[in-house]
Amino acid sequence: MSLWDMVRDMDLLMYVLLVLVATLSLSGTFIMSHTLKAELSHLRNNLELERSKLEELRVENERLKLELERVKEAIEHVDELEEVVKLLLERKERKSRESGIEKQQVARDPMLDLKIISLYRQGYSIRKIAEMVGLSKSTVHRIVKKALVH
Repeated sequence: MSLWDMVRDMDLLMYVLLVLVATLSLSGTFIMSHTLKAELSHLRNNLELERSKLEELRVENERLKLELERVKEAIEHVDELEEVVKLLLERKERKSRESGIEKQQVARDPMLDLKIISLYRQGYSIRKIAEMVGLSKSTVHRIVKKALVH
């Protein structure tokens, strides 16, 4: 075999090796390309899910902002009502001091006293009478005690 034949055989061998390396490289590139495409698709899907979650959070955030505004308005309204009540109580206290009355007694119906005494004489307990007429037990007791003394 001549040197020229050897070079030609080496060239042919190099060419085959080059084709084989190129084929393997392309095959690996194809496999990598396919894997990368799958990964890219997966990432796109995740991105869409995250975008949809973000949009849901934006909507929820807007709803909460509106709710917060309503709560703030309600608090302002309560504060205004507290001021009105405070002014009314101060006015009542001032009038009470001016008239010399520390505690105002609520006038009861004398017929109610008679009804309480009648119920007591019929055997009803102080507690039951208090429930029936809508007064406290101590008030009913005081009325009964006062009636029995007289």
